[in-house]
Amino acid sequence: MAITSNLRRQHSELLELSQTILSHLDARRLSEDDGSVARLLPVFVGKLRVHLAAEDKALYPQLFKHENEAIRTAAKDFSAGIVPLSIALKEYIARWLKPGAIQGDPALFIDSTKALFAALLERMKNEDSVLYRMLEGLE
Repeated sequence: MAITSNLRRQHSELLELSQTILSHLDARRLSEDDGSVARLLPVFVGKLRVHLAAEDKALYPQLFKHENEAIRTAAKDFSAGIVPLSIALKEYIARWLKPGAIQGDPALFIDSTKALFAALLERMKNEDSVLYRMLEGLE
């Protein structure tokens, strides 16, 4: 399915960018200069928003009407599972994308970033290995 190849590519880009951000998570360095992370986070969030919009507008509406019941069920489960993650993402953005926020509490920023990224990466891994694989198996 053409859409899954694009979504997988986006997952790969998000994973690569998240690894770069995670490699910069040192409390001492962040308390002195958060510049590189502060520049990378909006890029990550922008790419993530594009990805989520593609899922919401192009993927899931198709899957909710799919002839295969297992795909409809999986799509509903994955769609419902994004709600708490979306809430966490909005809270993260509101807290950490403000100027000076990272330097104000680098240890909490690191913990928040690791937790959010772990949840996002687990979600992407599950989409790749379960949902996208189901769709590609129909081709």
